[in-house]
Amino acid sequence: MQIEEGFRDVKSPLFGLGFGMHQSRQGKRIEILLLIAMLASVAMMVAGLSVRANGEQKRYQSNSITHRNVLSVWRFGLEWLRRQPPGAVPWPSWASLQEALREEATSQALHDE
Repeated sequence: MQIEEGFRDVKSPLFGLGFGMHQSRQGKRIEILLLIAMLASVAMMVAGLSVRANGEQKRYQSNSITHRNVLSVWRFGLEWLRRQPPGAVPWPSWASLQEALREEATSQALHDE
């Protein structure tokens, strides 16, 4: 994932959370919005890791690059969640979530070296 995509995921009202639209000057309100955004990001990361673990990531990429992922795990999760009917999302157990996040962190750490 590129840095620009990460900013887009958080700030864009069309492609992400639209965080730049809050127009608030109150610190407590911004803190609450950040907490909600963080919880939504965790949900999207979990869904994105599940998409990638199931090998479904190619369904969400609209380009012809097949040898690597061009979208972030976050974006995979967002696109997957958008396609699910309300209330139909099965969430993994906490243990499997911890393992998936640990594997992702290790993979990114090894990739950056």
